[in-house]
Amino acid sequence: TVRENILFGGRRLTPPEKNEKLNSLAEKFRISSVLDHLPEEISGGQKKRVALAMALMGDPALLLLDEPFSALDNPLKLRMRECLAGVMKHLPIPVLLVTHDIVEAISMGDAMHVFSAGRVIQSGAPEEILKKPASPEVATLMEIPSLPAWFQGGTKTRSPE
Repeated sequence: TVRENILFGGRRLTPPEKNEKLNSLAEKFRISSVLDHLPEEISGGQKKRVALAMALMGDPALLLLDEPFSALDNPLKLRMRECLAGVMKHLPIPVLLVTHDIVEAISMGDAMHVFSAGRVIQSGAPEEILKKPASPEVATLMEIPSLPAWFQGGTKTRSPE
């Protein structure tokens, strides 16, 4: 069942600790009603929430979320983003969120690394990267409107005409 899957992540906890943590996570992720269902009986969105609960059940040192909201419809994506943002504020661990969704990256993170061809091409606060992309490539990846032709590498190579 969903309950058994989540509890498996807390195998180092005592039975009372497991149940307390399970109830807390189920409430936070709004999955209490599906705890006794089989995983194949729940929706895709519920599966995503169960996966997050499973990951947090074991008190990890780092939470790696690889495209956690992919394949969700927009209303559910927004609810999940809000839910996770609330949970992240209370986590004593770093969260590494891998995403191609600019809105997710900006709204969820306090630090951002923009990658291209497997290398970091700019790092900083999301607001900083949006305001001052280091290059036209960063601007394109961040879906920032076109930059002037004279803009190269984050600095002016010549004055605008």
